[in-house]
Amino acid sequence: MSPAKRPRARGRAAAHSLLVREAGPLDLDEVVPLRLALLRDETATPGRRLLHPDAERRARVIFAKQLRSPREVTLLAESGGAVVGILRVVAAPPSPLHAEFRHAYLTSAYVVPTARRRGVLRALVAHALAWCEAHGVAEVRLHSAVGNAAAARAWDALGFGVAEELRRRVLGRR
Repeated sequence: MSPAKRPRARGRAAAHSLLVREAGPLDLDEVVPLRLALLRDETATPGRRLLHPDAERRARVIFAKQLRSPREVTLLAESGGAVVGILRVVAAPPSPLHAEFRHAYLTSAYVVPTARRRGVLRALVAHALAWCEAHGVAEVRLHSAVGNAAAARAWDALGFGVAEELRRRVLGRR
């Protein structure tokens, strides 16, 4: 079959045979390990804690609900038949106090270490932004840990600027 007549794959292809697609309930076995790997990586971030001993079972229940939610989408990046990245997009409910303004959050951005710096996050974000535009979202937000220079460089390169500062105070400790 000639390249012009090949059916297009669902999702957006990028360099290195990368395919980004929307995850569904049947992808739970792919989603859980990636999301837990991200949480394990974040335990060094101030305010994050070690995972609960029952985290995997709990995660399966939570993530299964998220995969069925009409207000969000979980995107998976595949390369060579393996899932190498994940990004979750959550459309915030419109505020009754603001006129015609909708925003969404990018969460759970994770690329397996062997696939980093190969355009995986860029492809996931491009697909996420297209989803947001299709759903009437006017602004996309995300949280990034202070001190994670690699993440800061990646988000800067993808056009995300710092808009606010999160402060915290730990209670019960002196």
